[in-house]
Amino acid sequence: MNSTLDVVAFVRLHCTTHQFTLA
Repeated sequence: MNSTLDVVAFVRLHCTTHQFTLA
C-alpha cells in the first residue's frame, strides 16, 4: 500500500496551501 506516500503528498499539499494562504 502507498499509505506513506499518500500521507506525504497530502502533508506537502496542505503545507503549500497554508503557505499560500499565509502569504
